[in-house]
Amino acid sequence: MTESTMVVLQATSFALVVVLYVWFALALAAVFAKMGEPAWKAWIPVYNVATILRLGGFSPWLVLLNIVPIFGLIAFVAVYVVAVHRITTSFGAGAGMTVVGALFPIVWASILGWGSARWEGGIRRSEAPDEESAPVRRGRDFDGPYVPLIGGWTPGPAVSSEPSDVARSHDAASGLDDLGFARERAHDPDGQRPAAVSEPVVLPFAAPTGSLADAVPSTSDWAPPADPRPVTPRDDVAPAPTAA
Repeated sequence: MTESTMVVLQATSFALVVVLYVWFALALAAVFAKMGEPAWKAWIPVYNVATILRLGGFSPWLVLLNIVPIFGLIAFVAVYVVAVHRITTSFGAGAGMTVVGALFPIVWASILGWGSARWEGGIRRSEAPDEESAPVRRGRDFDGPYVPLIGGWTPGPAVSSEPSDVARSHDAASGLDDLGFARERAHDPDGQRPAAVSEPVVLPFAAPTGSLADAVPSTSDWAPPADPRPVTPRDDVAPAPTAA
């Protein structure tokens, strides 16, 4: 075999590899488009295989199993076949298409991507949250109705400060204005409206203000107040006996 023949064979092999890779990338891009994935992921080597693993429910990092000699390659082939089978069943195909995908990935991607198969959807196990392993925040989906605390204070419904139409019609019929000061204004020569008196405001949980005599004294640093009046002896009280 001459040197020129080797060059021709190498060029032909390289061209064949390029054609097959472009074919596989185009078909795989069609599959990704049906599954809602960006088509550009099919053109990047290694990353397209990692995307297949992720769509099949595995971690995309399992593509690194190819680094481990022998056993890593065997484990990767097993994981890849399972991922292909899950993708195939999500398109409604059977086990025969899984065999085609394991042996001839280009034909498998061409049938699913350019054929009449439609992606039926399904849970992507690598993206679905594990409800038992860790808490997942889902916004306000599981918020129950508002329940006030026992013994707490809940504000009442807001009352509009504007008078209603019924109240206005009643005031107009009785000769009163909005604040009910028409009669006072009629008797007031200056025509000034008296100031409205508001109701006392009661604060919730306000402590009652009682006498200081009812207050409980402190247990430390307290003594009864001294009586400034002089002590006067009483006749009805006998003097205390002295010790002999």
